[in-house]
Amino acid sequence: MVRKSGAFFLLLLFVLLWGCNAQGGNSSVPSAGPSLEVSSEEESSQTSSVFPYTFTDSTGRQVTLSSRPQKVAVLFSSYAEMWGLAGGTVQVTVGDSVERGFAEEGTLLVDDGAGLKIDTEQLVASQPDFVIASADLSAQKEVCERLSQAGIPCAAFTEETVEDYLSILKIFTDITENPEAYETYGVELQKRVEAALQEAEERAGQMEDPVSVLFIRAGSGDSSTKAKTAKDHFVGIMLQELGAVNIADEAGALSQGLSLEHVVQKQPDVILIVPQGDEQAAQAYMNSVLEQSGWRDLEAVKNQRCWYLPKDLFHYKPNARWDEAYTYLTELLYPLEEKND
Repeated sequence: MVRKSGAFFLLLLFVLLWGCNAQGGNSSVPSAGPSLEVSSEEESSQTSSVFPYTFTDSTGRQVTLSSRPQKVAVLFSSYAEMWGLAGGTVQVTVGDSVERGFAEEGTLLVDDGAGLKIDTEQLVASQPDFVIASADLSAQKEVCERLSQAGIPCAAFTEETVEDYLSILKIFTDITENPEAYETYGVELQKRVEAALQEAEERAGQMEDPVSVLFIRAGSGDSSTKAKTAKDHFVGIMLQELGAVNIADEAGALSQGLSLEHVVQKQPDVILIVPQGDEQAAQAYMNSVLEQSGWRDLEAVKNQRCWYLPKDLFHYKPNARWDEAYTYLTELLYPLEEKND
């Protein structure tokens, strides 16, 4: 452990002066809050460039870029997608980004999977001039703090709502100096989301009572399968916005595991399941659960109102497809045929 730590800090020292130059000599200063408010300074009266550009990431850290970054490392696949939407190119990333098609084959990887464990030494050695990380993954948050201390611009973000997405996309398109991308993937998307929410509100208004939902994030076994709430999953927030009642929000015990007693007591109208990890294994496990006595007797199961949600919209962040995600849930919660019966 001592040798590895020493090697890491030697690498940091090696790139320290280079990193400081990339930030124009400005060190990161934590701000008072986690807002994504953006500010920019004019480089000179002779140019329209936004650089040097200062913004605040989701952790409250202020990040300054002295010029448009040329070698960007993105440690989270959903942000790799968003950086691409903004017109940027991913030069260093994690395996998920390549697998999902947001980075080219052969791109340097600092983690083979989803970015849960970053090879910091390899990341530093690649000499990125901007690093984008997830504030929701402890390993990435820690790496980001260490890189910032070494003078390498690094920003960590959280995306749980459409508003989060729009704020992050605005920062990315400012950096890439691509306002057209923000208009296409931000402003136009927001209009579609508002229309989708309006449709859901109209359908919900025709219901006598709010639709009750059990939302489950399923793994391949009991320990990795839990009901999720608005506090710990973005789909839980979406359900609230769509006027549904997530029974896990009212029964804290469900967040620790699937308690049949609590589920039977609440009798959800709808069961929604999003697989994680091995999708086939997760579905096989949940199918076995729903076939058990008690579970198979639930009204939602008997009425065939139990659905698996697509991972690209409800496990990963939907990004430019937030409107599709809202519409998808609306069709399950408030199907039109019910209004015509």
